[in-house]
This record gives sequence, structure tokens and C-alpha cells, in this order.
Amino acid sequence: MSTVMRAGAVVLALALLAAGGVLVYIAMIALRRSEGVFLPAGYVGVALLAGGAYLLRLAVRD
Repeated sequence: MSTVMRAGAVVLALALLAAGGVLVYIAMIALRRSEGVFLPAGYVGVALLAGGAYLLRLAVRD
């Protein structure tokens, strides 16, 4: 993997982690207020966190 691709992957991974964190935070606040309509945002947030962590792992290793 070239340096430019690795840097792009790190930037994309950090963006995915940030977006996932925001969505999970919104879902946690909504669940605390018993507003279950925001629960799918939590699912998407967890998926974004998993994808960002996987992409960051691929970009950083080796």
C-alpha cells in the first residue's frame, strides 16, 4: 500500500470513527430519554465504528 493510500485510509477511518461516535452518542441520549425511535441511529453508529476500526487497523499495520 502506497503512502498516499495509507494516509487516505487513515483519514477515512478517522472520519468513520467520528461519525459513528456522534451517532452512538445521539442514540444513547435518546435511549436515556426513552425515545426508541433513534435506536437505528445506534445500529448505524456501531457499524461505522466497526468499519472505522477495521480500516484504521488495515492502514496502520505493516
